[in-house]
Amino acid sequence: MRGRPMQRRGERGLNGAGLPKLWGVLADFNESGSRMSRTVIVGLVALATILLAPQPSASSQVAEECRVPVGVLAPGDLPSGASVLSCGVVGREIVSGGMGVKVPAPGSASFISAQFVDGTSRTFGIRVGEDGKVSYPSQTTPLLAAAASPTSCDDDTYGLLGFKEYGTWNWYIGDGGKPAGLSVSGAQSAYADAINNMTQTTNTCNYSDQVDASAAYQGTTTVESDISSTGTCTDPDSRSSIDAGNLPASWIAATCAFTRGIPGFKDDLVQADIRFNTTDHDFSDGGCTTQFDVRATLTHEVGHVFGLNDIYGAHEWLTMFGNGGPCETRARTLAKGDVLGMRSLY
Repeated sequence: MRGRPMQRRGERGLNGAGLPKLWGVLADFNESGSRMSRTVIVGLVALATILLAPQPSASSQVAEECRVPVGVLAPGDLPSGASVLSCGVVGREIVSGGMGVKVPAPGSASFISAQFVDGTSRTFGIRVGEDGKVSYPSQTTPLLAAAASPTSCDDDTYGLLGFKEYGTWNWYIGDGGKPAGLSVSGAQSAYADAINNMTQTTNTCNYSDQVDASAAYQGTTTVESDISSTGTCTDPDSRSSIDAGNLPASWIAATCAFTRGIPGFKDDLVQADIRFNTTDHDFSDGGCTTQFDVRATLTHEVGHVFGLNDIYGAHEWLTMFGNGGPCETRARTLAKGDVLGMRSLY
């Protein structure tokens, strides 16, 4: 009398049900010499091999996702959707195109923006959701150039970084050197003017100020901007500073912004620092010959503080386009797109 084959170790398959029927068919073939097609038998054996093979565990899948290298990371090492918690990379430096930030904790984001000597500007940022998953909100495709460059009052182009200042941006002046050799009082006047250009949407297109954005000077500080000489946002210190110092040689100025998430709304600005590169470049506040304009440079950077993104292509009249080179002052006044961008946020 033929009995049911004893179930072998490792025989169980999907849902723990096992494969007794399959083993029974194979036993029938072996014992009765059935002329069942060898092709069918080979197929059944192959199926059994696949179903009985060890399945990858959740831990091995996480390990596969988190194969990050030692040292400085690149976005390719930590792709969108990866978990900073599973990978243990909070606080690690991540760099794209020479611009770096520290990987933030869940529910926060970090951005770095810079103006370059070639007249361009760029922003790199990383956002980490409450679930610990990564996204790169500032890595957008540059806007295509228009057929003809529109004038300042015709160009309605703007870009957003995904955050805003819900309250007042309280800013300090670093106690070190100042661009253009400005005194503390001279720097306060020039900086306040540049900040007001953005918060009051100063323009020559007859657009009224409808923006509820504010900033307030808090005095001088010994706390430096959280921007390294190599072009990386360091750890935030909860004090927003404007100072001057060393940056990569091709950089004119840079901004680091740190934000926290608000579910269902734009992120909230926590801190924003700005640095002029006075190590490699000269600045002027009037009477320019070959220097970069303090107020035009700062107006652009303040746009980042309040959530505006860089603009590319044939949009050179926009404040957020970048910089117009030495002695160029047109970024001091906002174009139509800059005004509309601020209105969309405030």
